[in-house]
Amino acid sequence: MAIAAAVIVPVGLLFFVSGLIVNLIQAICFVLIRPISKNTYRRINRVVVEWLWLELVWLFDWWAGKEHALLISNHRSDIDWLVGWVLAL
Repeated sequence: MAIAAAVIVPVGLLFFVSGLIVNLIQAICFVLIRPISKNTYRRINRVVVEWLWLELVWLFDWWAGKEHALLISNHRSDIDWLVGWVLAL
C-alpha cells in the first residue's frame, strides 16, 4: 500500500501542477490573444488542453509498465482509450 501511495501521490501532484500551468497559459492567452483573434485563441487553447490530456494518457501508460495486452475498442477519444487501458490493467 505504501508503494502505491509513493507512486500515485507524485503523479497526482505532477498532473495538478501541470494543470495550474495550463490554466495560467489559458489566462494569458485569454487576456492577450482573444481580444485580437478568437480563432487563434481557440487553436492555441485546443493545443494546450490536448497537451494536458495527453500527459494523463502518458502517465497511465507509464504506470502500466511493460505488460502486454491486446485491446480493441471503437472509441475515438483519448479519454475513452485511457479508461479502457486502466480497466484492462
